[in-house]
Amino acid sequence: MLNKQLSRKLAVITLSAMSLSSVAAGARAAYIQNGDFSTYTGTASGELGYNVDATGWTYTGFNLLYTPGSADTTGAPNHFGDSTKLWGPNDGSNNGLTTSPASGNFVALDADSQVPGAVGPGPSSISQVLSGLTPGQDYTVSFYYAGAQQEGADPVSGVPYDEATSTSLQVNWGLTFRSTPILNNEGKGFTGWKQASFTFTANRADETLKFLATGGPIGQPPMALLDGVTVTAASVPEAPVYIGAVAALGLGAVLRAKLTKKN
Repeated sequence: MLNKQLSRKLAVITLSAMSLSSVAAGARAAYIQNGDFSTYTGTASGELGYNVDATGWTYTGFNLLYTPGSADTTGAPNHFGDSTKLWGPNDGSNNGLTTSPASGNFVALDADSQVPGAVGPGPSSISQVLSGLTPGQDYTVSFYYAGAQQEGADPVSGVPYDEATSTSLQVNWGLTFRSTPILNNEGKGFTGWKQASFTFTANRADETLKFLATGGPIGQPPMALLDGVTVTAASVPEAPVYIGAVAALGLGAVLRAKLTKKN
């Protein structure tokens, strides 16, 4: 009879510990969709909003989706009738251009404030509405970013794209925003991938997260690269939750030892 009672107590304690662990895991739930840009419809690489769409995202200006290895080889077909490439080892610049450390796919936002013929008004941006947020809760937005430069030359003036450029990403959370450090890039260069994290407070259950590209000079297409976007609750459960889970597991171990000794 005693063994049955101990077994029942052990089962209850184990379930309680599992429930507490679930609460802790819930605090780390993801709120972003397709943050690695691995899910898309349309061409494998292309212009967002023209011949390819990244699931869950909307955009303005001139933005491109690149699959691994395409940025400095085949490029991304666009509505201008050609293909937009980035300077890299495969098209004449040994600048170390690499795929994203997150998944391989990444997007490039044209940071030129005057993008001629862009689909939609500039400057270039990409955004997503986050749902299921808790008002008053802090959330951390993390992502990889880099600075690159469009390959080639201006199709009208013939001026080559080979001057030094600068880029940064402004991260908007509703009406609040933060900005990454400015990345200064040499002509035909690549800055390497960086990682950034910003914390925002939700004012409502739905908030719009937007990445806005800024940079220059005008006419020398500076490209802001983005990938690996995650959004998680910034705070973790209060200490009693973890303490309770540890205590429950500890008591379970004691009861299990008693059962073993009885048997």
